[in-house]
Amino acid sequence: MPPKQFVSGSSSTAGPALIEFNKQLWCVHNDGNNHKFLWSTVLKGTDWQGEYKIDKNFTNSRPALATLQNQNQNQLWCAYQGNNNGLYIISSDDGQIWSDPPTNIPNNLTSDGPALAVFGGPQLWYVYRGTVASGGPLWALSSANNWQTPPNRMGGNSTSMSPALAVFKGLLWCVYRGNADHGLYVATSKDGGTWTTPGGPIAGLGTDAAPALVYLPDQDALLCVYGDSSGGSELYYAYNTSGDPSAWTSAQIKGISRAAGTGVGLAVIDGIIYLAYCAPSS
Repeated sequence: MPPKQFVSGSSSTAGPALIEFNKQLWCVHNDGNNHKFLWSTVLKGTDWQGEYKIDKNFTNSRPALATLQNQNQNQLWCAYQGNNNGLYIISSDDGQIWSDPPTNIPNNLTSDGPALAVFGGPQLWYVYRGTVASGGPLWALSSANNWQTPPNRMGGNSTSMSPALAVFKGLLWCVYRGNADHGLYVATSKDGGTWTTPGGPIAGLGTDAAPALVYLPDQDALLCVYGDSSGGSELYYAYNTSGDPSAWTSAQIKGISRAAGTGVGLAVIDGIIYLAYCAPSS
């Protein structure tokens, strides 16, 4: 289908987040102005509705979404980088009303938007980039013990942008842009604590923006969408079916022109893949 604009007037300065929640497609994004409020919106039928302001929550970066069952109720969780570079997380039962105040995960700082996934337990896993001063190392933190367990340094993995996170073949997969190059790298973990350290980037794949991941159950495949390594407006996708972190098939996504340097939101519902992105300024 051709690209469809969200609610008229919606804008963002960073890539949006996209997820299926209670059999509906939800998007969370910042508002594209100096306040950087977070907003949520839902696709009902063929139209986007809402633009629900998530009050008292601000970010300059792409947020991350996950769903987790809590006391027999499905909850939507949103993780984001605060304006003070702190790690924050909020939850909602309906996508409109969110926990207040937001939970600040203490003693952890990030220099970009985080990634979020449900894995092992089940529990939430929060992967984030460390500060620029520390070289942008990747860290993994779980919701066990109410976020009080110290984060795990993800081996020698480091990045210059937001990472992406998904569960595939019984492992936690993190795809990220290199810290000193445009290459795409993969790290995997069987427990969230110990991570592989890739020897080099995925052959032939590079990006100017943070990647996005989603698992495709009908194909038993992991899909990654990423930007043009030369800084153009194109988007590309790669998918993995084997579970081998080095084995990806890639191609360009036709008919989409996004704002250069911005990542995307990615989700699948009933076998249909949805992609949310920031259009270039007119």
